[in-house]
Amino acid sequence: MSTDQRSMVPRRLTSGRVGLVLGALALAVSLGVPSEAAKLINGKDLKNNTVTSKKIKNNNLTGKDLKDNSVKGADVKESTLVGLLRTGDVAAYGNAATAFVDNFTAVTFTPIVATTFTVPADGVLHVTGSVSAEDDVSLAGLGVLGYRLRLDGTGFSADPRLHELAYAASGSADSGSVTGVVPVTAGTHTVSLDAVELGTGSFIWGREVSVIYVPTGSGFVPQPRGQVGRQEQPQG
Repeated sequence: MSTDQRSMVPRRLTSGRVGLVLGALALAVSLGVPSEAAKLINGKDLKNNTVTSKKIKNNNLTGKDLKDNSVKGADVKESTLVGLLRTGDVAAYGNAATAFVDNFTAVTFTPIVATTFTVPADGVLHVTGSVSAEDDVSLAGLGVLGYRLRLDGTGFSADPRLHELAYAASGSADSGSVTGVVPVTAGTHTVSLDAVELGTGSFIWGREVSVIYVPTGSGFVPQPRGQVGRQEQPQG
């Protein structure tokens, strides 16, 4: 066989040469060649409707992989957004607590139950809170429990005696509720039912707060106005 003919015969890779090739590939990976190649792939290289939610999940695609504001509402099927409100939707939220509060003596309004939620657009909230309590017999004197609603730190009223539970006798119980309708902006909010002790102490039982969000309506803006209190009746 001539020298020219021998040069045309494919050579077999020996084990040493295989190791050399694999080592070169490993070096290329360590130098970030795949990551550099990934930078060459962009949205223009993807055929419409070829990337599925399964592929996104399996490949750990995160917000960092997406260009800011590149995904629009029209790109997402609304029926697949489980748990998310769409513009125009109505929703209800709420929370309840049944574990009792013993020796409640807070002298300023303190949340006793709350719920946090997110709304997609400006709208109106219909809020209701209720509480049941009794005079704390372990403390001398009668308890008087004031209560109110609060939205994002702003009370619907600053008057602690606007809504109150005044027990008839030692150990007696009472219950009450309060409702408000207030405007709300898009975003995350917290509604709470607050309580304040105006007597010697209360034993709080159940309390609940419920919220209904609607996209349209009217209400009133809570205006803190300082403590008003009851007016004494003239004698005689």
